[in-house]
Parts: sequence; structure tokens; C-alpha cells
Amino acid sequence: MYEGRYPIIWLNFNDGVTKISFLNDAINACRISVRNAFIQHEYLLDSSKLKKYEKRRCELWFNEDESLNQESVLLGLQLLARCLYKPNGKKSILLVDEFDAICSAAFAKVNGEVLDDIVTFYSSIVGKVLKSSTCYVERSVLTGITRIMCAGLSNPVNNVISYSFLESSEFAKFYGITEEEFNELIAREHNSDVCHLKEEALSFCNGYQVGEIKILSTWSVMSFLAKKRSITLLGR
Repeated sequence: MYEGRYPIIWLNFNDGVTKISFLNDAINACRISVRNAFIQHEYLLDSSKLKKYEKRRCELWFNEDESLNQESVLLGLQLLARCLYKPNGKKSILLVDEFDAICSAAFAKVNGEVLDDIVTFYSSIVGKVLKSSTCYVERSVLTGITRIMCAGLSNPVNNVISYSFLESSEFAKFYGITEEEFNELIAREHNSDVCHLKEEALSFCNGYQVGEIKILSTWSVMSFLAKKRSITLLGR
């Protein structure tokens, strides 16, 4: 339905995470993440629809210019969304992975006030796009392991809907291989030599039960089908 119809902005907050002890560490980590989102779209420099000053700003990101200060990092994603819209008038899909990575890295190392500043800063990078650039972004998806509290009128990302993996079955089938998909895989002709191990494989791959949907471990299923031998021997 959406494949190939929209430009994609992919931002991974884990890209620059090492040691987060101060706000500046978080800013540096975000700078790396935003730059990685930019360099997927270097073709923008060839666009006749972008003005010279917009290209110059993009070039700073492509060249990892040292003048990219805190304000530049804060507004970087917003700039990218606007520049992606201009060439063909199509809004982007914003995909944010590891949204909690910076917060998780800082949680045990900084005090509450600094942690609040860190969360507010990197959340604002996304929040400015979600709230102020709706004319450039069609929709957004944020993923992470730890739920970052986004309630409150002043929170930069308080307009998102939260879906917990184990509490909501709406998207459960996309988190792994369903039992129906496993049955289809093992029924294929090139897997006929392990059909008799189906029940053993189902028991080993196990996974999660989300509502009425059983999700199997993708790694376990792929390992089983790749090695084509008894589950009890996979670890040997």
C-alpha cells in the first residue's frame, strides 16, 4: 500500500550511543543519528527544487561539519523532512528506531534533572517534526524497548499512540513468524526432509503468545530451516 510511494526518513537513536553522562554526550549522539538519516538522501544536492541555502545546510550534514551546534541538531530532522518534500511534493514516512536508546544509556549515570534535559532534547528532535512539520510528513512510527513517558502538555512527543507488544495484538504478527507462516514454510518442497520435526521445532522456537496470536522466534525458525536437523542438535 505504501511501498515506493513516499520518501523514507530512517532515524536510529542507537547509532551514536556510547557513554551518555552529560547533555553534550546526548547532543553528540543525536548529531550522529541525524547525520546518518541525512546521508541516505545525498541526491538532494542535485535537486533543482531546493534553494541554494537549503543545499548548503544539507551539505553541512553530509560533510559532518563541526559547525552543527545544538540548535542545528535540534532542527536537523525538520530540515530533512522539508527538503525531501520539495522535489516531488510527497510527504515522508518517518521511522524512528531505538527511541529509548539514549535515555537507557543515560539512566544509570546521570541525575534526574540532567536526564530530563536529555530526554527533552532528543524527544524534541522528533517532536518538532511530528507537531510542526505535518505538511512534510505523512505518518511516523517510533519503536523502542523501554516506554518513554510522553504525557503532559509540554512534552515534545505527547501526540503519539503507544502500542505495547505484549498488550496489543494489532501489530503482533509483524514482530516475528506466526505459527501459520511457520506451517507454510515447513510445507515447502525444499523443506520436506524436516517436516517430521515440525512439532519439535514448534516447541523449541516457542516465542510469545499475544492475545490469540502465537509469535515464534525468527532466529530459531531460520536456524532450524537453514541447518535442517533436529532442534536438539542446533547448538552443537
